[in-house]
Amino acid sequence: MLLSRFFPRSESRSTMLSIKSALLMGVMCSGALAQLSFTNFESQPYIPAYEGNDWKSVWTTEQSHSGNHSIKLGEPTPGVEWYKGPRFYHGLPASGNDLIKVDFWSLGGKFYSDNDQANRYEQTNTWVHRQQYVRTRAASQNFGIYSTQTTYIDDLRTSVATPRQYDDYNREQIGNLGTHVTLNSASRTQSRLPNAFQALNTGTKLRVLMLGDSIARDSTASYWDTLVKAANPQADIDLVMSVRGATGMEWYAQTENDTSSVNFGKARVQTWALDYQPDLIVLAGISHGANSEAYASVIDQIRANSSAEILVTTGAAGSNGDPRGVADWSYNIDPIGTSFRDRLSRVATLKNVGFLDTFASWGNAVSLLPGSTPYDTVLRDPVHMNHYGAAIAGRTFSEFFAVPEPTTAILVLACFAAGLRRRAR
Repeated sequence: MLLSRFFPRSESRSTMLSIKSALLMGVMCSGALAQLSFTNFESQPYIPAYEGNDWKSVWTTEQSHSGNHSIKLGEPTPGVEWYKGPRFYHGLPASGNDLIKVDFWSLGGKFYSDNDQANRYEQTNTWVHRQQYVRTRAASQNFGIYSTQTTYIDDLRTSVATPRQYDDYNREQIGNLGTHVTLNSASRTQSRLPNAFQALNTGTKLRVLMLGDSIARDSTASYWDTLVKAANPQADIDLVMSVRGATGMEWYAQTENDTSSVNFGKARVQTWALDYQPDLIVLAGISHGANSEAYASVIDQIRANSSAEILVTTGAAGSNGDPRGVADWSYNIDPIGTSFRDRLSRVATLKNVGFLDTFASWGNAVSLLPGSTPYDTVLRDPVHMNHYGAAIAGRTFSEFFAVPEPTTAILVLACFAAGLRRRAR
């Protein structure tokens, strides 16, 4: 989940209330970004202590992009993981389902953003403009940065983003990778999700729950629902994630056996999925132990206790997510094959639920990376997606859920039918 920590003291209560009011008024409907806040750090910000550790973040005049001041993130302690190193946070208002665009300038070392999308930024010797998109659910959350080398941050601006702007950003990231995203034929199963697509076509709210592991979390943080809205402005998706690290359908298929849990003795499918009252449940992630039977069990439990539709996915990213050099890699599903993807496809067909071969889209996009582009270009660590990986995942889901434009023939027939109705009157 998104981390909830501190608001800078410089952000007054009245300022934050006005920001939230602007969000509620729907300022994102205009073509331009609606600015929420801007700081060039000419006034000293509040930098809180964190669990007794030195964040090594200071207000400095050593470097600046504008004015005389910036924020300096120092060198991490040797041997300490990057996510425990020097950091800085800037307060953000709650945005609900909307995205906040964060623009800032940086100089110096390699660093990561501490948000749903863990952007990885490489070292630079000049000031460089950066951008990040963030969705904040809680009343007070932060845009965060972790430094692995000395880094300077200046001129930080936050704005309400539109779906179209995020769609442009997503396409830019995929373009920067030099690849593209496609769905294989086995993923064309939208007809098995009639209620979901009717909701998308009519603008009815569609609550989608992503169930799985940290890769399911990364897939949620691709903000694919915003990409769907960019293509289909009437789409109203409430995207919810219910995830547990390194946890797959084998675990979710069972009854809670932790005696210290308030849910002891209850079906995990109920407490981790159905209690959220979703309209569509996406079974996602990579931590399933290649157990297609566990998927079938979860599907049966959902069906027995809910009218929610179900979408089975095949995962993405992970330490084994690079198909280059893998002799038996196949973009397509083998109807009689024995791979986990093949078996999942058959489960989805047997149970008549949606199937999206996310691993095919991921693997194909990685295989098309130009030249000797390393696999970790799309990862923030050996397993999880960075912003490039999230761009691939987001485009995969949005392509699946995109509602196609009416064909010319359909439009002609619709106009003809409307004419007949007018004549009948």
